[in-house]
Amino acid sequence: MKTKHKKSVRRRTAPPRRGLFIAAAATAILLAGCSVGSDIAEDIGEGIGEAIGCIFLNCKDSADLRLEDISARHRISQSGNTVTIQAQLSQSANAATVVRPSGGDRLSASFGGQLIELRDSSDGRRERYGASFIHAGEQPSVSVVFHRGADSHVSSAAPPRPFVVLAPVGPVTQTRNGTGVTVVLGLPASVQPRNLLTGRCERVDGSRFEAETQLPAHLLSAAADRQTYQVDPAVLDIKLNERSIAANNGVVTTPLVRRCELTVTWAHEVRGQTSTTMNHHGRITGAYEVMHRLNYEAQV
Repeated sequence: MKTKHKKSVRRRTAPPRRGLFIAAAATAILLAGCSVGSDIAEDIGEGIGEAIGCIFLNCKDSADLRLEDISARHRISQSGNTVTIQAQLSQSANAATVVRPSGGDRLSASFGGQLIELRDSSDGRRERYGASFIHAGEQPSVSVVFHRGADSHVSSAAPPRPFVVLAPVGPVTQTRNGTGVTVVLGLPASVQPRNLLTGRCERVDGSRFEAETQLPAHLLSAAADRQTYQVDPAVLDIKLNERSIAANNGVVTTPLVRRCELTVTWAHEVRGQTSTTMNHHGRITGAYEVMHRLNYEAQV
């Protein structure tokens, strides 16, 4: 008579944090020289970098390029009543080449027939330009204009209709070994939102750093008017430690992350219309953004 042996079932637990450190270090060393874009455009806008600059990117002056080689990389976002314009130029399909307005070339914006001054947001390096204004209505159509001589080359976009975060209501805490926090967005199933996670973290030795990454969350369900996501706490821990290593010049032995106070920004983006006279690889997007607070406790 054969004896039946029961299969042993191993309970899934979060992997050891120090073991994951080595895997995180490889990514972090690559990131140590430059930060992930601190505006949402880098993670969810696919175009506008923040704080990387000409030290790490190839920069060119617009006066040295033909108009048809210059690409628009613009983003029009709305959050509540605040509309934000982010404008940048690149060369052809190469988003990593920053084109700086020069030789009389310049950028401006307009809304409702009124001119909006775009200010240099890159500490005078002419790499990025931006502005913001208050608008109570929905879907404001904004134009970003590249001026060369007497000609104006117009790209336009409008944010999609507003949506809301249905859950969580107020700040919530995610622990590394706990069940993933559930996030419910008031968006139809056809929309694929992007997100960006930003905030301040503390390591186990008490030192602090600024974190910026993408929130690891998988889609649980999507209905006609809502989408439900669940945070993956183990992956979140890895991502935060990657950013910690990068913020500490790639030092693999950087102390582990203890806790963070974070803000999650979700965005629904749509494509706008770029100038037909500029390079066809350019893009302008309109986005509506919502935010919620998320605290993280590693419980080490």
